[in-house]
Amino acid sequence: MLCTALQFGAIQLQVYSLMRVTRETTRWLAIHPITLDSGVLAHARANPLTLKPARLTLVQTAPACTSIVSNQCVPDANSGGRGPSKAISVTLQYDVTDVIFFPANISFGGTTVGIPTGPRTYKVTVMQE
Repeated sequence: MLCTALQFGAIQLQVYSLMRVTRETTRWLAIHPITLDSGVLAHARANPLTLKPARLTLVQTAPACTSIVSNQCVPDANSGGRGPSKAISVTLQYDVTDVIFFPANISFGGTTVGIPTGPRTYKVTVMQE
């Protein structure tokens, strides 16, 4: 039972780190709105806490910035672009399989405990400054 608690603790540490990296990256983007989406992922990977940077992926930034023209982000067709007092969000995903050291299901007598596997996704939205 102790090993199961350690397994859940290891996974929760990764989830907490994902939450913090996503929150800090979103705050950073709100202050630096003229940044390409690829730059957002590079910033997140530069500050990974306990995460392995290669396993961290950018799911979405909203509004997106695919190119910069005249010191402004060029918005995609579905968004109004980035600007003061607009909401800006970042969604990051992290694959926790590297910290899983137990099988997906563990049985103790008649009780079965399922270990969460696969990627975790977290989204943060803040107002742009």
